[in-house]
Amino acid sequence: MKVGDLKEYSRSVELVVKVISKGEVSEVSRESDKLVHRVAGFLVGDETGSIILTLWDDIIDKVEIGDILKISNGYVNVHESSLRLNIGRYGSFELVDEAPFDKIDLENNLSE
Repeated sequence: MKVGDLKEYSRSVELVVKVISKGEVSEVSRESDKLVHRVAGFLVGDETGSIILTLWDDIIDKVEIGDILKISNGYVNVHESSLRLNIGRYGSFELVDEAPFDKIDLENNLSE
C-alpha cells in the first residue's frame, strides 16, 4: 500500500514511509484511563503523498526526522477534519535502512 491509496478509515495499513518533520509534543488526558499522555504528529510520506502520523508516549522518542518506517497493521482516522495515520495498540513499526522510493510527494498531503 502507498500513502496515496489511503482513505478515510483505512484499516490493516501496511506501508513504508519516510519521516519528514515532527510537530510539537502535547499532553492530553484520556477519559478512558484518566492518565496524562504525550502525543505528537509526524509528517511522513512516500512517492505518492504525505500524511500526519500520530504517535503517543514513549514511541515519540523512538522516531526521528529522516527515519524510514515500515508500518504494519496501521489505520487511518479523522482528527479535526484531517486524515491521520495511526499505529495504535494493535499495530507496529520497525526502522528500515532504505526506502523503496527516491522522492516524496509533499504536494499530495492527505492531512490538509
